[in-house]
Amino acid sequence: MKKASEKILDSKKILVLSHKRPDGDSIGSQLGLIAALKKIKKGVFCINEDPVPEVFSFLENTDIINTKI
Repeated sequence: MKKASEKILDSKKILVLSHKRPDGDSIGSQLGLIAALKKIKKGVFCINEDPVPEVFSFLENTDIINTKI
């Protein structure tokens, strides 16, 4: 964990990914990580192969999860 923390703190921009056909757990985890990274002033880019399911579109920051680079 220490090495992971150091890498995050040393980085300016971080890519956040999820698995194919994201479910509530993966979207929630992704959004939680996005919020934590933004709080420590990190640039965040998010990409998923599949779009966020419509049922989760009300959640904050789902609009920054892309399906294309």
